[in-house]
Amino acid sequence: MKNFRIWMVFVVVAIGFPIHGFSQQSDTVLLYFGSSKHVGSKTVLPALEILIAEGTPVREVDVLNEPFLASRFGVRSTPTFIVLCGGEEVTRMVGVQRADQLRRALSITRKRSLVPTRSVHESDDIGSSPSLRNLQGAPTSGTNLKSDATNLYSEVMPNRLTAHAIERARAATVRLRVHDSNGYGVGTGTIIDSRSGESLILTCGHLFRDVGVTARVDVDVFRGGICKTVRGRVIDYDAETRDIALVVIRTDDPVNPVKIGELRNAVRSGDVVFSFGCDRGSHPTRLDTRITAVNKYDQHLGLSNYEIQCAPIDGRSGGGLFDQYGRLVGVCNSADYQEDIGIYAGIGSVHWQLERIGLASLIPLGN
Repeated sequence: MKNFRIWMVFVVVAIGFPIHGFSQQSDTVLLYFGSSKHVGSKTVLPALEILIAEGTPVREVDVLNEPFLASRFGVRSTPTFIVLCGGEEVTRMVGVQRADQLRRALSITRKRSLVPTRSVHESDDIGSSPSLRNLQGAPTSGTNLKSDATNLYSEVMPNRLTAHAIERARAATVRLRVHDSNGYGVGTGTIIDSRSGESLILTCGHLFRDVGVTARVDVDVFRGGICKTVRGRVIDYDAETRDIALVVIRTDDPVNPVKIGELRNAVRSGDVVFSFGCDRGSHPTRLDTRITAVNKYDQHLGLSNYEIQCAPIDGRSGGGLFDQYGRLVGVCNSADYQEDIGIYAGIGSVHWQLERIGLASLIPLGN
């Protein structure tokens, strides 16, 4: 399979696809996926011009003109930047990037790094392209990508007894909009506690890597088909090691939080699980999947993590992973689009985050 990927990338690069700037002797290539119709794509052109002038090999792809190429690389939003090194994807970045950010990405030489499912600007969504939607397997007529019934990654859970757990998890899922100097990005979170007019939201840490605890965070809470926006406050996050965070909001309406999973009854490889997330900033939708590996990554650090089938779409960052009883067991961190898998912070990391700020009382007894 590895040899096939290398051959495929060589065809893309060498046959009819001009690449700017071969003055550098390097096997690293920057693929830029954009669209002339999207404002977000146009704003990155100055940064690309700087890199091209420096001799960086850049391949520009218009997703509307070349949907097959966009589908091949699993590009679901623009602008997207993918760094290829030795014919394999090293990293990708979604959203507007500065020239210095692109230079840092191009300096990465290790192979097959995990890709954070970074939040994306809603205006950059390319899901409205019928040709691309068709290639991704979704219906192309009379459909709404924001509907659970037609969502590409949704299917019926095999156990009917999980219906109540699913609805509880859905009601506890919120959408986060994290603002910075360039606008805002979108992520997902889960309400895990609610008392005294405040609710505690568990999400991922990399949403706040560049903005910190002082970031402006708008939280969209969904109740009975109505979306209510409240201001959130980041109280703690770890963006580098465990990739997990906590946000608090004021809530006048009653909220039913989800339960936290137990270490002693943690999920195992092969178990059926489901997640909720805000695909490309849409309303929360469900993904039904299975655990494919437990604690596979960063073993030297002793971190808790799960690998699942099906790579999450941009915007699901921070969304909860639930067992069949509706207990939260993980938080969406990363995606490997080549292998079509998702990486979630495990229940051990969730417990670590709660203990770190003195909220061990939320951890189930008997762990």
